[in-house]
Amino acid sequence: MAQRDNDLEFSLNAAFDEQRTQPGLVPLYLINGSLGAGKTSVLEYLLRQPEFAGSRVIENEYANENVDGYRLEGLAELVTTLAGDCVCCSSKHALTRMLLDFCQSSPAPVFIEATGVARTMNLVEKLINARIFDKYELLQSYYVIT
Repeated sequence: MAQRDNDLEFSLNAAFDEQRTQPGLVPLYLINGSLGAGKTSVLEYLLRQPEFAGSRVIENEYANENVDGYRLEGLAELVTTLAGDCVCCSSKHALTRMLLDFCQSSPAPVFIEATGVARTMNLVEKLINARIFDKYELLQSYYVIT
């Protein structure tokens, strides 16, 4: 288990070194993976890093209840849950409104942890169509596997 944690830390830290946000754009990170892959654990690790102080999180739950959001409380400036559907399929407008509100309130990074059934490319396509990348720069999309 210790080797796995060290590998995760190395991989994530290498990604940090490459990230540069364009002036005026809010950093955006996507966390994807299958159900039970460890997406929330990876997000917990990231939020503990000094680079992500003050971050905001959009936690997507396919179920109608907040399953993992409580684990992130205290690690992020704000944790918001979109429950009851998938951000890539049906909640585009709610997600778009949240992202637009976030970029008006602070330039701090935003993480979207998609539900385990979400398709990354569908989510990115919806963000492109909603012109979210006029305000945000997608710096990293993590796909968690076990």
